[in-house]
Amino acid sequence: IEENEELPFDFSLTLSYMMFFDNLKFFLQYSSLRGETLSFLWRLSDNFVLRGGYNFEDYAFPFFLGFGIGWKNLNFDISVSQFSYTNPVYLSVNYKFGKVTKLLRYKKEIERTKRRAIRYYREGDLFKARDEFLKILSINPDDEDSKFYVERIEFELSSLTLKEEENRIFEEALKKYLEGDLMRSFELFSNVLLINPEHKEAKEYLKKVKEDIEYIEKLFLIKEYLNEIERFEKKGNFAKALEIIDESLKEIGKEPRIERKRKEIIKKLIASLIMKGKFYFSRKRYDEALKVYEKILKYEPENKIAKEMIGKIQAIKLSLKGKGEVVGVVVDSEYDSIEDKFYLTVKAKKEIKPGEVLIVKGKGRVKILEKIGKNLYDAVMLDSVKVSSNDLVIRIR
Repeated sequence: IEENEELPFDFSLTLSYMMFFDNLKFFLQYSSLRGETLSFLWRLSDNFVLRGGYNFEDYAFPFFLGFGIGWKNLNFDISVSQFSYTNPVYLSVNYKFGKVTKLLRYKKEIERTKRRAIRYYREGDLFKARDEFLKILSINPDDEDSKFYVERIEFELSSLTLKEEENRIFEEALKKYLEGDLMRSFELFSNVLLINPEHKEAKEYLKKVKEDIEYIEKLFLIKEYLNEIERFEKKGNFAKALEIIDESLKEIGKEPRIERKRKEIIKKLIASLIMKGKFYFSRKRYDEALKVYEKILKYEPENKIAKEMIGKIQAIKLSLKGKGEVVGVVVDSEYDSIEDKFYLTVKAKKEIKPGEVLIVKGKGRVKILEKIGKNLYDAVMLDSVKVSSNDLVIRIR
């Protein structure tokens, strides 16, 4: 421009396109003086930018490249070949008053990212939504919407993880239950309820496991009792075996196997006591025999043998004391060695009815007549005492 020449009028129009959070910008500029220029500005960091471009006019060197370094509001720019032979390199220094914050610079990108994050959240893609909101917070840590959504997503993800853990533990517990590992399944079902106390299936299975464990413990207890009972049974100590049976029934309750065992042992005990009672009776140890037969009635109140023997013993004891009514006299007797019996002929002084308990009493001898006929009596010999003529036949009142 010549001296005193008027400055030319310049009109320019610029279009720009931004990428990567406004870090990269492209410019297409039209100038009435310089023509069309395509340029870029790449912000590598907050303090360093790289710029370059190309001018479509017929300049000798249409390319240009430059970079800028900034510190706070002070910036240094260096460019090479700004379409000129005379000043291919230039340096500029500028100072910005005021403050252009990162938030203002990235405002549009934040809005786009937030819309995208909310869309991901509504679609259920929580991981992508969280990543987008975290991008926003890296620029603006005070963004309330992003903080709210990140907190909410973290809670939902933790709940989701907890649900997955709950399902995993439940599946393992169910597997162990089906394998018969009750103790392990009990522990795992309990863990499921610690995570989710309202887990319906875990509650039901835990109840089943408890019942199964109680049943198995009962089976083991029954087996231990039966072994103990059989041990005393083999020794012939039926009374002790019955004590253990009574103790087991109090602890366990009704148990068919133990109750059946009780009946078997009572039969064996009664058979043993009957033999013992007969032994005492044959030795005229009537008091001891009476105790034995009374003991039988404690186990079997309707035992006929015990009732009959108690009646006979009581009759003998009464006759020995001189009590009773004379109803006849023995006039003849005959001993059958094969049958080991005496056959008596009695002269009746009073009416004798079949089925009565009668005593044959001689000198220091007492016998009970086992069978009664009209005038013929069969006296089963339990010892070597003989029945003689003139022995009295006494009815105990």
